[in-house]
Amino acid sequence: MAGQYLGFAAIIIVSLIGALAALAIPHRWIRFLGLVPLAIGIRLLFQAGRPKSERLRIDSLSVASIALLTFFNGADNIGVYVPFFVIARAQVWLILMAYAALVAVWCFVGRWLGNHPLVFGLLDRWGDRVVPFVFILLGAWLLFSK
Repeated sequence: MAGQYLGFAAIIIVSLIGALAALAIPHRWIRFLGLVPLAIGIRLLFQAGRPKSERLRIDSLSVASIALLTFFNGADNIGVYVPFFVIARAQVWLILMAYAALVAVWCFVGRWLGNHPLVFGLLDRWGDRVVPFVFILLGAWLLFSK
């Protein structure tokens, strides 16, 4: 869990720096930041048919390894968080507190799911097909929001 928190904190820090930089962009152009998650979703959609790489055994990784894995695996989240933090900048502290609590929830849920082969099998089979559409919908929402 410590590695998850460290990696996620790095993602948040980079996203907040990006959001501060984005405030220099005229407000009417902010919605075009939605092109980032849209492009990520389209890229993931095209990669969905490729074979999956070899799985890592998480139980043999250190805190630092998990933090780096979390950061690099979640680096595409930065493309989502930057416009989200800009649009919802009045609620950023509330969002960050919710994220902090939800990292722990996701760690426990992930452990539970990882120990249930049926649930893990369904997520493993369908997750790569659903995630691209989440990014595409989020990007479209940002593009078409006022």
